[in-house]
Amino acid sequence: FQAEDGIRDTSVTGVQTCALPISWALAAGLAALALCGQAAYTFRSELAAHIPAVKPALTQACEALPPQVRCTVPPLQRPSALTIQASDMLILDKAKPHLVQLIVTLQNQSALDVGYPAIDLVLNDRFDHALARRVFLPAEYLRGEDTQKNVIAASVTATIRINLDVSE
Repeated sequence: FQAEDGIRDTSVTGVQTCALPISWALAAGLAALALCGQAAYTFRSELAAHIPAVKPALTQACEALPPQVRCTVPPLQRPSALTIQASDMLILDKAKPHLVQLIVTLQNQSALDVGYPAIDLVLNDRFDHALARRVFLPAEYLRGEDTQKNVIAASVTATIRINLDVSE
Protein backbone atom coordinates (compact mmCIF):
# COMPACT_ATOMS: atom_id res chain seq x y z
CA PHE A 1 0.00 0.00 0.00
CA GLN A 2 1.01 3.65 -0.43
CA ALA A 3 2.10 5.81 2.50
CA GLU A 4 1.15 9.47 2.75
CA ASP A 5 4.54 10.68 1.51
CA GLY A 6 4.18 8.72 -1.81
CA ILE A 7 6.71 5.97 -1.01
CA ARG A 8 5.64 2.35 -1.47
CA ASP A 9 5.44 0.33 1.67
CA THR A 10 6.85 -3.15 1.17
CA SER A 11 6.61 -4.25 4.76
CA VAL A 12 3.26 -5.97 4.29
CA THR A 13 4.16 -8.18 1.32
CA GLY A 14 7.95 -8.06 1.49
CA VAL A 15 8.17 -7.62 -2.31
CA GLN A 16 8.50 -4.35 -4.12
CA THR A 17 6.55 -4.26 -7.39
CA CYS A 18 7.65 -2.52 -10.54
CA ALA A 19 4.92 -1.21 -12.76
CA LEU A 20 6.50 -1.32 -16.25
CA PRO A 21 4.02 0.05 -18.76
CA ILE A 22 2.90 -2.53 -21.29
CA SER A 23 3.84 -0.15 -24.11
CA TRP A 24 7.52 -0.37 -23.10
CA ALA A 25 7.38 -4.15 -23.10
CA LEU A 26 5.81 -4.16 -26.58
CA ALA A 27 8.38 -1.66 -27.87
CA ALA A 28 11.23 -3.77 -26.53
CA GLY A 29 9.74 -6.90 -28.12
CA LEU A 30 9.35 -5.16 -31.48
CA ALA A 31 12.92 -3.81 -31.30
CA ALA A 32 14.23 -7.32 -30.57
CA LEU A 33 12.22 -8.72 -33.49
CA ALA A 34 13.54 -5.99 -35.81
CA LEU A 35 17.10 -6.74 -34.71
CA CYS A 36 16.63 -10.46 -35.44
CA GLY A 37 15.22 -9.61 -38.88
CA GLN A 38 18.13 -7.30 -39.65
CA ALA A 39 20.64 -9.96 -38.59
CA ALA A 40 18.88 -12.55 -40.78
CA TYR A 41 18.93 -10.11 -43.73
CA THR A 42 22.62 -9.28 -43.26
CA PHE A 43 23.80 -12.86 -42.70
CA ARG A 44 21.33 -14.64 -45.03
CA SER A 45 24.08 -16.43 -47.02
CA GLU A 46 25.75 -17.68 -43.83
CA LEU A 47 22.41 -18.81 -42.39
CA ALA A 48 21.52 -20.68 -45.59
CA ALA A 49 24.94 -22.38 -45.69
CA HIS A 50 24.90 -23.45 -42.05
CA ILE A 51 21.18 -24.34 -41.91
CA PRO A 52 20.10 -25.34 -45.45
CA ALA A 53 16.49 -25.92 -44.33
CA VAL A 54 16.00 -22.15 -43.83
CA LYS A 55 17.08 -21.18 -47.37
CA PRO A 56 13.53 -21.46 -48.85
CA ALA A 57 12.15 -19.25 -46.07
CA LEU A 58 14.94 -16.70 -46.55
CA THR A 59 14.35 -16.68 -50.32
CA GLN A 60 10.62 -16.17 -49.80
CA ALA A 61 11.27 -13.37 -47.28
CA CYS A 62 13.60 -11.64 -49.75
CA GLU A 63 10.99 -11.82 -52.51
CA ALA A 64 8.35 -10.36 -50.18
CA LEU A 65 10.40 -7.20 -49.55
CA PRO A 66 9.63 -3.96 -51.43
CA PRO A 67 11.53 -3.59 -54.74
CA GLN A 68 13.88 -0.95 -53.26
CA VAL A 69 15.33 -3.43 -50.73
CA ARG A 70 14.56 -6.78 -52.41
CA CYS A 71 17.36 -9.29 -52.00
CA THR A 72 18.52 -12.73 -53.03
CA VAL A 73 20.21 -15.50 -51.06
CA PRO A 74 23.52 -15.92 -52.90
CA PRO A 75 25.87 -18.82 -52.20
CA LEU A 76 28.33 -18.36 -49.37
CA GLN A 77 31.55 -16.81 -50.67
CA ARG A 78 34.65 -18.12 -48.91
CA PRO A 79 37.63 -17.80 -51.29
CA SER A 80 39.95 -18.99 -48.53
CA ALA A 81 38.13 -22.35 -48.54
CA LEU A 82 39.06 -22.99 -52.18
CA THR A 83 42.46 -24.11 -53.41
CA ILE A 84 43.63 -24.42 -56.99
CA GLN A 85 44.64 -28.05 -57.49
CA ALA A 86 45.65 -27.61 -61.13
CA SER A 87 45.40 -25.16 -64.00
CA ASP A 88 46.30 -25.51 -67.63
CA MET A 89 45.74 -23.86 -70.97
CA LEU A 90 45.33 -26.09 -74.01
CA ILE A 91 45.23 -25.26 -77.71
CA LEU A 92 41.93 -26.59 -79.02
CA ASP A 93 42.91 -26.81 -82.69
CA LYS A 94 46.53 -26.80 -83.95
CA ALA A 95 45.34 -25.08 -87.12
CA LYS A 96 43.87 -22.27 -84.99
CA PRO A 97 46.36 -21.73 -82.13
CA HIS A 98 44.46 -18.66 -80.94
CA LEU A 99 41.55 -20.87 -79.78
CA VAL A 100 42.46 -22.18 -76.33
CA GLN A 101 40.76 -23.71 -73.33
CA LEU A 102 41.55 -22.73 -69.76
CA ILE A 103 41.08 -25.62 -67.33
CA VAL A 104 41.06 -24.91 -63.59
CA THR A 105 40.54 -27.57 -60.92
CA LEU A 106 39.34 -26.23 -57.55
CA GLN A 107 39.08 -28.10 -54.25
CA ASN A 108 36.56 -26.95 -51.63
CA GLN A 109 38.29 -27.63 -48.32
CA SER A 110 35.37 -26.37 -46.24
CA ALA A 111 32.67 -28.38 -44.50
CA LEU A 112 30.13 -26.04 -46.18
CA ASP A 113 29.01 -25.56 -49.76
CA VAL A 114 30.85 -22.55 -51.22
CA GLY A 115 29.94 -20.39 -54.20
CA TYR A 116 32.02 -20.57 -57.37
CA PRO A 117 34.67 -17.82 -57.43
CA ALA A 118 35.51 -15.22 -60.02
CA ILE A 119 38.44 -16.48 -62.12
CA ASP A 120 41.14 -13.86 -62.70
CA LEU A 121 43.09 -14.77 -65.85
CA VAL A 122 46.30 -12.92 -66.67
CA LEU A 123 48.18 -13.71 -69.89
CA ASN A 124 51.89 -12.88 -69.68
CA ASP A 125 54.62 -12.70 -72.27
CA ARG A 126 57.89 -14.60 -71.95
CA PHE A 127 59.30 -11.78 -69.80
CA ASP A 128 56.37 -12.17 -67.36
CA HIS A 129 54.81 -8.84 -68.38
CA ALA A 130 51.01 -8.84 -68.42
CA LEU A 131 49.63 -8.74 -71.96
CA ALA A 132 45.95 -9.16 -71.11
CA ARG A 133 43.78 -9.62 -68.06
CA ARG A 134 40.17 -10.66 -67.67
CA VAL A 135 37.98 -11.65 -64.74
CA PHE A 136 35.39 -14.35 -65.45
CA LEU A 137 32.33 -14.44 -63.19
CA PRO A 138 30.53 -17.72 -62.44
CA ALA A 139 27.60 -16.70 -64.65
CA GLU A 140 30.03 -16.54 -67.60
CA TYR A 141 31.70 -19.93 -67.19
CA LEU A 142 29.09 -22.17 -65.58
CA ARG A 143 26.83 -24.18 -67.84
CA GLY A 144 23.64 -26.21 -67.47
CA GLU A 145 23.08 -27.79 -64.07
CA ASP A 146 26.06 -25.99 -62.48
CA THR A 147 24.42 -22.63 -63.21
CA GLN A 148 21.38 -23.57 -61.10
CA LYS A 149 23.37 -24.98 -58.21
CA ASN A 150 26.09 -22.30 -58.33
CA VAL A 151 28.08 -23.92 -55.47
CA ILE A 152 30.96 -26.30 -55.00
CA ALA A 153 29.79 -28.87 -52.47
CA ALA A 154 31.73 -29.40 -49.25
CA SER A 155 35.00 -31.31 -49.70
CA VAL A 156 34.45 -31.68 -53.47
CA THR A 157 36.74 -31.00 -56.42
CA ALA A 158 35.29 -29.04 -59.36
CA THR A 159 36.78 -28.57 -62.82
CA ILE A 160 36.09 -25.36 -64.72
CA ARG A 161 36.61 -25.12 -68.49
CA ILE A 162 36.60 -21.78 -70.30
CA ASN A 163 37.03 -21.55 -74.09
CA LEU A 164 38.90 -18.44 -75.22
CA ASP A 165 39.97 -16.70 -78.39
CA VAL A 166 43.34 -15.07 -77.61
CA SER A 167 43.99 -13.71 -81.11
CA GLU A 168 43.95 -10.08 -80.00
